[in-house]
Order: sequence, then C-alpha cells, then structure tokens
Amino acid sequence: SFPNTSMSDYFVTSREKLRAGGVFDEFIAERGNPTRIAFCDPGFGGDPCRIGLFEYVTARLQATDGQFYTHQVFQPVRPIETILVDARMESTEEWVARCQAVSPSASLRGGSHVTMESQIAVQVAEFLDRWGVGRSHFGYDGSMRASIVQEMATILGPHVHAMDYGGPATERETFVPTADPDKSRNRVARETFSNFNSELWFEAASVIQAGQLRGGEMIPAALTQLCRRTWKFKGDRRAIEPKDDYKAANQGKSPDDADVLVGAIEIARRHGFRFTRKRQAGQSSSILERIRNLGQEGKLSRANSKLAAAKLHRH
Repeated sequence: SFPNTSMSDYFVTSREKLRAGGVFDEFIAERGNPTRIAFCDPGFGGDPCRIGLFEYVTARLQATDGQFYTHQVFQPVRPIETILVDARMESTEEWVARCQAVSPSASLRGGSHVTMESQIAVQVAEFLDRWGVGRSHFGYDGSMRASIVQEMATILGPHVHAMDYGGPATERETFVPTADPDKSRNRVARETFSNFNSELWFEAASVIQAGQLRGGEMIPAALTQLCRRTWKFKGDRRAIEPKDDYKAANQGKSPDDADVLVGAIEIARRHGFRFTRKRQAGQSSSILERIRNLGQEGKLSRANSKLAAAKLHRH
C-alpha cells in the first residue's frame, strides 16, 4: 500500500515503516472504556491454533512538531497465544461440564471422541468469557473448513464472524498510493486486491502507516511476518504471496500471528474502529523537512537552514 521505490516495497510493510508508524511508541488514552476484540486462526494442515486479544481506544498522540491530536489506536492486550488440542481426546464428565458452562444448550455426553474443532470452539468460548469479549466482537478464519464453522456456531452462537480469507475483496473504498502523488486515488477494494486476504494485509499496513497501531513489543512474530510476506500484481490487482510459498521461504513457518492481527483489525473496523489514510499533519514530516520549514518561516536563517540540512543529509 505504499509507493514502489525499491524492492522492499514488494513486501507488505517493512521495519522502517513500523518505526515510522510509531508501532513501539507509547500514547495517552482518553477517557472511556476500550473496545475489546478477539480473533482466532484455527490452523490448517498441521499449523497451530492461535488466538489474540486486542482493543482499540481513543488516544492522544504527539506529532513530530510537539502538538497533540486525538485519534483511535489499536493495540494488543496480551501476546498472541496457542490453543492446544489433542487428536485422541475422549469426552469425560469434566469436559461435558466445561462445554455446558460456555454453552448451556449444547447436547453432549461422555464416552465419545472429541473433535479438534470442538476443543477449539470450547477453549475460544472460555477465552472470550475470561477476558470479557462479547461473542459479536470475535472472529475467526473459517476458510474451506465447514467443520470449524459448524462447531463455532454451535458453541458460540450465530453472532461470531466467520471469515473466508480466500474469498473476494470487499466493495469498500481503499486508498492506493503511487510513486506519483497526483495519481494516488481512492479505489474499490475489489478492483485493487485479488482476494479478501490481500485486502486485510494491506489494510493492516495502512493502519501502521496512519500511526494507529501500538504495542508492537507484544506481537513481534506478527510484525515480522508482515514484513516478510511479499506481494505482486495479479493482472492489475495486488496479491499477497500464497501461504505455501511463504512457508517454503521461512523454514516451514506459517504467518499465523499476522493472520490473527489482520483479522482482529477487520473485526475492529466492523465495530467502529476508524483509521485515516495518512498521518496527522506534522507527524510524518522528517527532521530534514522541519529544518527547511523553519527556514521558510523565518525562524531559522536561510544560511543556517541550508547548513543544518546539508549536515543532516550527510549523516
């Protein structure tokens, strides 16, 4: 989602963009309760099941010119964690009690095999209850796996969000920057991205670019995966690297944590999280630009402005 000026721009984002976006910076939360969000990647093909807890809140952020402004910030509440499952698990009275505690209407009995999907759904329900997340504020990747969709609906009810990562992009408007700012424009996401998953990853990059993601120290793996996933044009639309190709280039490791992060941002958007396509005036300007501006405003002599800029450029 950034102008292509080097090979690094064929990755969804980069370490430089994370730092410029203030991912590791602190902020001052305004009054009001944060809105909590949870998202789960059940894991397919032997990948682990990962779940994350996030929140968004209105915050006061400081621009590079020292001024404060108000914006919404999205951040993890705790590190992304693994849900453990046992392929040979048998139902017990204890298991039945756990199921009925999270879903009183569940019709279960002891002495039968417990599917991995059922184990995931029950542990997700316990996770949501433990951290105070409403069922409608939870989403998961249900792509091409009807069994997990059925179990989630049975245990958690109809209000959870099942996402099809391989489905088409949405009809929402998205901003597409280019190397020539005059050609940057808003486009429909379906005309810009090859599928829904590509849209989610690039929109997460836009949240970073807007300076609205914080708490990066809690989700280092997710950020690393965002920086390592490549993309290319598929026709005139952007397509992120297939998961199998990513795993082949990264010692067989799947981008599960990043999938949790981008999915959680999508759930937050559905519940009112708003992000801007560009950072607040003054926030994204470089030190070099600020020196030049001071010179133009008469706060720094023209000669000293040029000298300071030249010294900074050499460094």
